[in-house]
Amino acid sequence: MPLEEIHLNSASIDTPVSDIAVDKENINKVRPFYDQCFRGLEAPEVTDKGDEEVVEPLLANNPNRFVIFPIKYHDIWDFYKRAVASFWTVEEVDLSKDYQHWENLSDGERFFISRVLAFFAASDGIVNENLVERFAQEVQVPEARFFYGFQIMIENIHSEMY
Repeated sequence: MPLEEIHLNSASIDTPVSDIAVDKENINKVRPFYDQCFRGLEAPEVTDKGDEEVVEPLLANNPNRFVIFPIKYHDIWDFYKRAVASFWTVEEVDLSKDYQHWENLSDGERFFISRVLAFFAASDGIVNENLVERFAQEVQVPEARFFYGFQIMIENIHSEMY
């Protein structure tokens, strides 16, 4: 079935999530958030040095990787500190009105939200595995390791919340 023909209210429990139309207005509302999050982050310049191997500084062997001070990568440290400042726990979230709100949703809206939550519940585990097995082990910069450690904890909280 073409994507244009499927609407949220006509989706059934058997409709694949990939076939549910996404509202362009909602995507456009989220874009400024992503732009703000990633502003100032630029991909590293790739240079061709012939046969000489170019090592990414974050991956280079770092004998000081177990010591955080003095801070060398201030931008990464600032991201870590901002993440810590936004810390929350599941117990802090007020869910007292959620049941009433859930009951007021249409079947299509409940279906859509259930699928989105199921996706996030599964994908957080994948994100965590990637962080633990790839990033946290390969990156040698302590500031980035702090950030990844905090992100792993937050992903665990997200999984508990879903």
